[in-house]
Parts: sequence; structure tokens; C-alpha cells
Amino acid sequence: GWELVRANCTACHSSKLVTQNRADRAGWESMIRWMQETQKLWDLGENEPIILDYLAKHYAPQRKGRRARLTNIEWYELEP
Repeated sequence: GWELVRANCTACHSSKLVTQNRADRAGWESMIRWMQETQKLWDLGENEPIILDYLAKHYAPQRKGRRARLTNIEWYELEP
């Protein structure tokens, strides 16, 4: 997977640009379609599913949430 991503994606982009993006498989496919329609990206052929699988596995959206709820804490008010 990585070799195909490197060979196809870094022909136009730095690897940093590729790896800073996050998407699910459908999102990566949408990006590829946009590049094919507007940026003259070539047909990836039989390599496309391998590239999509790799990107979806290694560069999926990261779940970022709030910290865990604080429990068993004595709260107090600050006086002005």
C-alpha cells in the first residue's frame, strides 16, 4: 500500500500534504475523484482499491474529544 501511495501521491504532493489529511475510505475516494476531474490525476486502475485501503486504514479521521469527566473533586469558588 505505502509504495503505491508514495509512487502515485508524491508525484504531485509532498508526503506531508498527504499524511496531514484524514478521511474515511469514501472521503479519500472523493478526493481522488476531485483530483481526477479537476487536476488531471490519472486513472489509478487496479491500484486504486489498494491505495484507498491503505489511506483509510492509516489516515482515518482521528477521534478527538473532550477530556474525561472529572469526578471526586472538591470544587471551590475563587474570591475576587
